[in-house]
Amino acid sequence: MLVGFLIFGTLAAFIAVVVTRITLEFYVSLVKTAQNTSKLVELEESAQRSTTQR
Repeated sequence: MLVGFLIFGTLAAFIAVVVTRITLEFYVSLVKTAQNTSKLVELEESAQRSTTQR
C-alpha cells in the first residue's frame, strides 16, 4: 500500500507541476501577444498619421 502511495503520489505531483508549467507558459504567451499587438497598432497608427500629413 505504501509503495502505491509513493508511485501514484509522485506521479500526481509530477502531473501537477507539468500542468502548472503549461498554464504559466500560456499566460506568458498571452501577455507577449498582447504586447506585440499593441506595438503593431501603434506602428500602424503612426504610419497612417504620416500618410495623412502629406
